[in-house]
Amino acid sequence: MKLLFLTALLLNTPVWATQERAQELYDLAVVPWEQGTKKGADLMWQAADAGNARAQCLIAKGNLQSVWVWSDLSYKYFKMAADQNALCGLLALSVDAEGGVPIMRPKQFEIDNISIGEYEKRLNAILAEQVVRGDVEALKLKGFLSDNKNEECALFEKAAQKNDPDAQFRLANKIEDGCGWYLIPGSRQKAVHYWIEQAANHGNPRAMEEMAGLAHDAGDFKGMLAWFDKAIATGNKDSLAFASKFFMGSYSLIFNLPEKYQDPVKAYAFNYILRQYDPKDNAEDLSPYSRLKVLDDKLTKAEKEQAITWAKEWMKNHQVRTYGLVFN
Repeated sequence: MKLLFLTALLLNTPVWATQERAQELYDLAVVPWEQGTKKGADLMWQAADAGNARAQCLIAKGNLQSVWVWSDLSYKYFKMAADQNALCGLLALSVDAEGGVPIMRPKQFEIDNISIGEYEKRLNAILAEQVVRGDVEALKLKGFLSDNKNEECALFEKAAQKNDPDAQFRLANKIEDGCGWYLIPGSRQKAVHYWIEQAANHGNPRAMEEMAGLAHDAGDFKGMLAWFDKAIATGNKDSLAFASKFFMGSYSLIFNLPEKYQDPVKAYAFNYILRQYDPKDNAEDLSPYSRLKVLDDKLTKAEKEQAITWAKEWMKNHQVRTYGLVFN
């Protein structure tokens, strides 16, 4: 918080206004950052300098020379976040080694003369306090850091019960991997299905894709398409790519649709959208470029024009993105 107070003092601005501006800049940065644009990077730097701790940790991670060697910028921005008692900054500065190799930090770390143990102590105290308060991010982080599988499951379930779609989807995967006790036959899979559906209903496109897969496996192709329609509406890049494949029929290695459900015109539209999103993706296999080449020979000129018209209308109201900052 010290940084925010100093910034507010220098600008003669109330602290709450500085915090709001930092959050506003971060919110503006999210989508273009996920898209890998210069605008996204510029906005994220501005958000970090304005005092947003999430932005500070992202800038710090983006400027690591490697997992083991930190740049001056990495240390600077991790420390800025830690000075606000942000968990991401405290966690980074409390780690002494990765994979048994000591982390090489810049000289400034030694000059500041704050021990790793002190950061770890602050991290544990703040994390414990936030877990008691039921903070979702704290519950998830505590779960990640726990060596006790039962504790990890319980913490993720608490976060999931707060309707966090990231926690709900992760909990489903953890239950499938053996988390929790499910003695009645079939009850574990019911729990997995429940939490995936909860995550999907709360906006997680990856969970929507999983629901589409479950519907496919049950032979419910209409249900599968309905879930993919929801995932596509989010603009999720992977959802568009998956949909483009299964609508192509035999080209899909993931979902084989009966012929009556195949739609190469829609597949062309989705690949056209992805091609506009990343025109440099020219790989001969598994890229929008390669799929468009296949479809070019299958569709008439009128069908391709129809697909492009639909794609352009879609792009007026949607943005392709990775959701990497939301469901990472």
